[in-house]
Formats: sequence, structure tokens, C-alpha cells
Amino acid sequence: MPDMIPGDLRSEANGVINTMGGIATIVGTVGLARLMDISITIPGLGPTKEILAFPVASVLVIAAVLLLFFFVKEKKASAHEESEKQEPILQSLKVIFAEEDKSALFILLSLLFWFIGYQGLLPFVGLYSKDILQTSSGTASLAAGMVGIAYAIFAIPSGIIAHRIGRKKTIRVSLAFLVVLLAGIYFHDPLTSHLSAAIRQYTFWALLFCFGIFWVSVVTNSFPMLWQMSTYRTVGIYTGLYYFFSQLASIISPPITGGFIDLFGFRAIFLYGSVSMLVAFILMGKVHRGEPSEDPESEVDDSKVGE
Repeated sequence: MPDMIPGDLRSEANGVINTMGGIATIVGTVGLARLMDISITIPGLGPTKEILAFPVASVLVIAAVLLLFFFVKEKKASAHEESEKQEPILQSLKVIFAEEDKSALFILLSLLFWFIGYQGLLPFVGLYSKDILQTSSGTASLAAGMVGIAYAIFAIPSGIIAHRIGRKKTIRVSLAFLVVLLAGIYFHDPLTSHLSAAIRQYTFWALLFCFGIFWVSVVTNSFPMLWQMSTYRTVGIYTGLYYFFSQLASIISPPITGGFIDLFGFRAIFLYGSVSMLVAFILMGKVHRGEPSEDPESEVDDSKVGE
């Protein structure tokens, strides 16, 4: 996408990409997950639940591969063969650390912490729903589905808002709301314990829907900020580092969250997420580049690449 879309429109374009991801989340959590409650009879095993979603998901994956193969025509960047060189992760980090302006480094550290909060939270909201709110397996998955619905609805508007008021401001305001919101969700269980199960469930879904609004405002605009700091030769390095830090968070966060759950109970995941978002908010304050109006070619010294 950054090879085809001008820098000042990448927030909106990334919003379109995230909208498709949100639709996929809705299909997975609201659609496929409901199949977990359907009982089917398998020869030799008899009636069984929690299995039908897997073959259906396999069909969707095969369909996606076929669509990609037959309809996506990738253009080869023949005029920029030097950009095809693969840089080791340590060399990529060296490029970032060598920059005089540390904005790229701080946004990478910020996204590490907000993904630590996200990856420590979302995988467990279904279990929280089952254990604390006493919902079924299929219904419990709808909690994450609320995030996906908000993701799909607000991804494009969040890019438009960032284009008007600035990406950094949009991200920091969203992170501030996430800090307060997650701290508030921590108190949802004791504050609603006297209410009916349906009201407890719906209010929890509403809070997660709000979480999705601010979360998509963060992720929609962070990637374009990083791209804006790069040039054609370094965009691959910056993209790789984005995924390195985000996937690093997905590796280290769930075990840490699991430890907090064992020590303090399921409610601790929300305080864990709140503190992670607060650290990300502080780090984002040290980011000074990445706005749509900037010229990335003048900001990054390509001579440092491959040294």
C-alpha cells in the first residue's frame, strides 16, 4: 500500500485495510464462533460440539488464497532493485538507532507497549465472559466481536480525523481514553454484580465496543506515521520493524497476562492493559515526525541503509 498511496493519504488508506480486518473479525467472532454451539454428528464419534467452525474456516482460507492468486496482479519494482535487498533485523535496528531524530524508535517502543496491552487483553475476554459473566462458548466470543464491529465502522473515520488534526494527536488522545476506559472496565464486575446476567453482558459488550473505537484510531494511524518517516529504500525496513515489535508483543504478553490472572484473577487483565497504554502514551510524547504534511525523502538519510 505505501508503494501506491501518497504519504498524506495513507491514514485513510490504512483505514480501508483495517475496515476489511474488522469485517473479518466480525465474521470470525460473530459468525464462525456461533458454530461452536451447534452440535453435529460425526461417524465414529457421535454428537459433538465446538468443531464445525474449523472446516468452515478452512474453506474461507482456501477461498482467500484463490482470490489472491487469480485477481491480485503485483507490479515488479524493476527500477528499484536495490530496494529488494533484505536487511537483517539487527541491521534494521542499527538504521533506526543511527538516526539523529529518535521519533521512529519511540513510535516502535510505543507500539510495543500498546500491543502488549492489546495482546494481553483480547485473547482473554472470551474466558472472562465465560468465567465471570457465565456465558456460553459461542456467546463469549461476541465480546471480541464488539471490538471487531467498532474496528470496521471507525477505521476509515479515524484516518480522516487524523488527516485533519494530526496523527500524533489522534493516537495520544485515543491512548488516553484507553487508559481510562480499561481502568473503568476493571470495576465493571463489582459494580454490576447486583444486575441481571443480560445487563452485565450487554454493558460489557458496550465497553469493549468503545475500546474498539479508540483502539482502531491508534493502529490505523501508527503504521502511516512510520511509513512517513521512511523513504522508498527504507520502507521495507520500517515495515519489518513494525511487525517485529507487534509480534514480539504477541509472544511475550499472553504469558505475562496469564501470570497476572493466576495471581490476581481475570479482572487484572484490564489494569494490565491500562498501564501498558499509559506507557505507550508517554512514549508517544517523544515522537516528533510522521505527520501527513511531511516530506519523508528529506527526513531520512538513505546512506545509512546497508552500512
